[in-house]
Amino acid sequence: MTYLLGQLTSRGPTPLRYELVGLDQLEASPLLAVLLAFSVAAAVGLTLARSHYEPGSFEVRLVQVLLRLTAVIAVALSLLGLTRRPVEVVERSSRVVVIVDDSQSMGLPAGETSERPGPRAGGATERSREQQVEDLLVRDGLLAALGERHEVQVVRTGAPAEALAMVEGDEAFWPPTLSSTPLGDALTEGARVLGGPTLAAMVLVSDGGQNAGRDPVEAAAVVGAPVYTIGVGPTRLAPRIQIVELVASETAYPDDPFEVTVVIETQGDWSSDAALKIVSLSGTEEDPVEGETLQAAAIDGARDASTWSESFQVTAKEVGAHRYRARLEVVDPASHETASDLKFDFSVDVVDKVVRVLLWSGGPSRDYQFLRNQLFRDDSFQVTVLLDSAELGAAQEAAGTIERFPATSEELDAFDVLAIFDADLSRLTPTEVDMIVDWVSAKGGGLLYRPGLVYGPRSLDMPAVAGVRRLLPVDLPIGFLATQPARNDSPTPVTVTRAGQSEPMMRLAATPETSLEAWRNFNGFFAYYPDVRAKPSATVYATLNPPGGEPTPLLSDQFYGAGRTACLTTGETWRLRSEGAERFELLFTNLLRKLASGRAAARQQGVLVFERSGYELGETMTLYARLPKPVGGLEGDDDLATALIVSPDGQTTSAPLVQASDGPGAASAKLLAAQLGRYSASVSRGAGDDLTAIATVAAPERERGTLVRDEQLLRSIAQASGGQYYADGAATLGEGGRAALADAIEPRTERITRFGEPDRAFEWRLSRLLLWVAGGALILEWLLRRWNRLL
Repeated sequence: MTYLLGQLTSRGPTPLRYELVGLDQLEASPLLAVLLAFSVAAAVGLTLARSHYEPGSFEVRLVQVLLRLTAVIAVALSLLGLTRRPVEVVERSSRVVVIVDDSQSMGLPAGETSERPGPRAGGATERSREQQVEDLLVRDGLLAALGERHEVQVVRTGAPAEALAMVEGDEAFWPPTLSSTPLGDALTEGARVLGGPTLAAMVLVSDGGQNAGRDPVEAAAVVGAPVYTIGVGPTRLAPRIQIVELVASETAYPDDPFEVTVVIETQGDWSSDAALKIVSLSGTEEDPVEGETLQAAAIDGARDASTWSESFQVTAKEVGAHRYRARLEVVDPASHETASDLKFDFSVDVVDKVVRVLLWSGGPSRDYQFLRNQLFRDDSFQVTVLLDSAELGAAQEAAGTIERFPATSEELDAFDVLAIFDADLSRLTPTEVDMIVDWVSAKGGGLLYRPGLVYGPRSLDMPAVAGVRRLLPVDLPIGFLATQPARNDSPTPVTVTRAGQSEPMMRLAATPETSLEAWRNFNGFFAYYPDVRAKPSATVYATLNPPGGEPTPLLSDQFYGAGRTACLTTGETWRLRSEGAERFELLFTNLLRKLASGRAAARQQGVLVFERSGYELGETMTLYARLPKPVGGLEGDDDLATALIVSPDGQTTSAPLVQASDGPGAASAKLLAAQLGRYSASVSRGAGDDLTAIATVAAPERERGTLVRDEQLLRSIAQASGGQYYADGAATLGEGGRAALADAIEPRTERITRFGEPDRAFEWRLSRLLLWVAGGALILEWLLRRWNRLL
């Protein structure tokens, strides 16, 4: 340690601190300190004793003693290391951390009507809870009021645990994208990263929809500062029923029922009976006319569930585009301020019933045999097989067999889907590879690829088939080409992704809920290919999640020009039959039909479609287009056309369709699913003829449950930490618009004293001075003694 002699103010404005730093060495070496103290004491004692026997008057002897003591003190100060340091007093501002709930429930309506945020009767607009927070913090001036006495940091509940994001101003607000509400974790991490003696308070702005992580009341109690909570969202709900989501196939087949699933939500004390109907539509998009009622279901007002789905089987007889409407009929429709919540329009393309499949396999694997037999028995498919290992002229249960890959584009054009199961791709010529790429990108062909043990690792590594690798929705790294599939002693479970949960292709049962339960109950697969990475343009519907490893895509697809391509990373899909043969058959029926949908679309004058029909709040929505030449821009232009996007709140924005790399006329645009409800997109082809696409954005089930603010939880959080609960934004404002919350938070300003580096120039000057003083005192004492003896 160092010893403070004093703190003086020099002639300048900088305070100085004087220290004896040499005492550090003496403290570290007690023996040295004892010897030094003994030496000083001995020197003083000898000086005093000698002065007693010196000749001369008392005054002369006293001066001699003073001179000797001066020399001793000068030497002692030199040894003790007197130095000085500049002193700086730093004042750390009081801080307030504002935690904004960014869970998806914050995209729900803020008012008691709890209708979808968007246009209302009379042109008014229902605000979301996230917009309510922005109004409070910025427009109402709460952040500015807090900033008068504190440094304000704004964070969100979904920020990373290691470093919560801190921003200022309008950038403090994000679309509510978090699929859960971990309020306790946010308080804990906020205190860990941003806490300290200057933290005056935390302000939590939320609807109280805690559904994940640590108990927020326990977390608030150990924050170390009061937590003030501000509630957003309604405290009660007006009785209401509405359609929140609809899922239907993009394509269907004549006389073949397709499924329509309608998600319905009731709010408040809704207890009236209603009816849900599926009706056909005619007329124009702007002025549709309802026709025949195709399906109907009665809704019991006394049911317990607040959110549920109703599924229907609808049949179309003629090929072409068919438009439909799901409509709710209620006793008092005038009670709904917007009729858009009671209906949902959608369209389905009905295409030729028979899907022509070329099934190319390297050998008669189980997957190949089960799929071949299934397609042979199904009248809606026409299967032709190419089996590399088959002997010449061997019979197969198929509509036809071929012994070589189609050599011309006309031969390949006779098929809608090419399914490759571990085939010998080295047999393909460069011309045939180019022909496959053109068949997919320009003619809407569908490609299903499943790598295998025999040919996949070898043939895919050949430069000649690079075009096939480019078509796939996944990247196959070099390590993949040289490895065998992972084989485990126990099955690896399947996880259906958020995209897969809303994808009809993944449906293994009658309803989305039972289908998801079927996937969860399925044991999984023992062998699969690891280290597969989905491309940025791909949609992953299911993953395999090995213990301690990273998830690997199981089933994924992507648009490629006018067509679609998909990849399966296991050769054990036959294991689905252990839960029932229909599950294996449903998966491949839905998958092959989806891949074949591009063939019909390619024959139309352009295609516009969202990558999926359903998204969750915060996801990136991909709008994909295949545009005819007249719609495109000049040669070399990146932007082919502009799509008009109508968001759920009725606002219209433009989204440039950017040229894709998978063929002429292929384009895409990406946009954020920032609002709950229905997005529509359109591209004009001239003469009033538009391409249109629709997608629905919904919150996940556990976030949709946060319809009413949990005031009790928010009040308990505040009480546990010594804070206060404010029922709404208005409660934080006092008289004259002054923020009462800002006055309630006492500043915690901290003063810190910092010491600079030792003044080396001062030490050098002082050492010279002490040397002169000691030497001068000894010389004067000697001269005085000699002079005294001469007298």
